[in-house]
Amino acid sequence: MPPILSEYQEANVTSHLIDKEDWRQPIIKYLEHEMLPKDSHHKTKEESIKALKEAHAGVCEAHQSGPKLQFQLRRMSYYWPKMVQDSMDYARKCKACQYHANFIHQPLEPLHPTVASWSFEAWRLDLVGPITPKSSVGHSYILTATDYFSKWVEAIPVREANKENVANFIHTHIIYRYGIPHWIVTDNGRKLSPRQRGIGKKELVKHCGLIESLVALLQGLTTEDNVKLHLQELEALDEKRLEAQQALECYQARMSKTFDKHVKPRFF
Repeated sequence: MPPILSEYQEANVTSHLIDKEDWRQPIIKYLEHEMLPKDSHHKTKEESIKALKEAHAGVCEAHQSGPKLQFQLRRMSYYWPKMVQDSMDYARKCKACQYHANFIHQPLEPLHPTVASWSFEAWRLDLVGPITPKSSVGHSYILTATDYFSKWVEAIPVREANKENVANFIHTHIIYRYGIPHWIVTDNGRKLSPRQRGIGKKELVKHCGLIESLVALLQGLTTEDNVKLHLQELEALDEKRLEAQQALECYQARMSKTFDKHVKPRFF
């Protein structure tokens, strides 16, 4: 008669350090500490990714959206915590879905209105290039200036990106046509940095050889009357500027409020 074995037998278990969770980890925990998994249907990260890949882009390749994907996984008898969120993230990051999805015409970011009170007050300067191959006359750059208020564009081709060409472009295509601007904004690129440009407002006036404008004044006024008239004109001018600035800010706030209603941020 064979000997009766004891109900429980000791087993020699050799455990190794495992960096990430795999299918052996619950078995090792049970043999060492008699710990059972808290969730019998819980899947590891690798298993969940494999299930998502098979359901989303497997044999059928339906490429469902996130909500439909998690319902498909439930019909396939899969379950793990945060399955809905994982399905949404996986469908959102699928490259094939991004390539072949319909175009979304909703704006991605809220509106950022610029503050320009009147036309040709502020210009944005930009340099495009180098462009290869060069043109037939050797031009390899395009220098552009855009008015912030009217979006009017001035552009010329240049052979080299240096401060002489930039200064000539500003005084020929901007100052001579539209007057001296209050601001010239650039992206501080290497070719348009302040050191490279060297064309502030004073430098522009000096470079272009401009002189102060002549203004007609009333004759026969005393110095005190002349000062009073000047002060009155300046006070009225400041008031009109403030009114225009307030009206512009209110208009931009209404425009931003209407625009931001349709904003739909997207994350990848």
